[in-house]
Amino acid sequence: MSVFMGGWVYNGGAVGLLREGHIHITDKPPGNKELLKDWFKNLPAGWEEPDAAYGTYVSSNAVAFIKGDKVWVTDWESPRLLSSFFPNLPKAWASGGIKGAWIYGDSGGVGLWRGNEVHITNKNPGNTTLITEFFPNLPAGWDAADTAYGNYGSGMTGFIKGNQVWVTDWPKPKLLGDQWPDLPSDWKQ
Repeated sequence: MSVFMGGWVYNGGAVGLLREGHIHITDKPPGNKELLKDWFKNLPAGWEEPDAAYGTYVSSNAVAFIKGDKVWVTDWESPRLLSSFFPNLPKAWASGGIKGAWIYGDSGGVGLWRGNEVHITNKNPGNTTLITEFFPNLPAGWDAADTAYGNYGSGMTGFIKGNQVWVTDWPKPKLLGDQWPDLPSDWKQ
């Protein structure tokens, strides 16, 4: 089974999901799947399979991608170093390894997930919190989910693990195909 690398919520409420260099947008025709480089024509070379993705603020409707030690936003000309874009980033995180990212509520910060820790970019420099402490209702075993995504409008964070999705205000995970019935069939497995 392949791994989801990110997700984001557009200002209209549709969700963009990223997997193996392809994206699916939930309000497009059933089963839609496009190459990331075809959807974002200005995608830098070598960024076809980023490590993480997140939606930026609703006002811009841009999407940000993280790959190794760099971040690129769809309305930028070129990638920037993580450490310069997120100056409060823990030093060890500047080399990469981030597997999930989301807008952190209305704070102006971005939540980043690496290993079993979370860093909020506009909090104390270098801060980290165990993901199970940051999300105390995270279902057992979900600290090893594939990725996380955020919904700026609701303030909720979602996680994808295998063929399931869980959002922080849900009592339990759902099957991807139940949450998003129009996903490509091979993405529901």
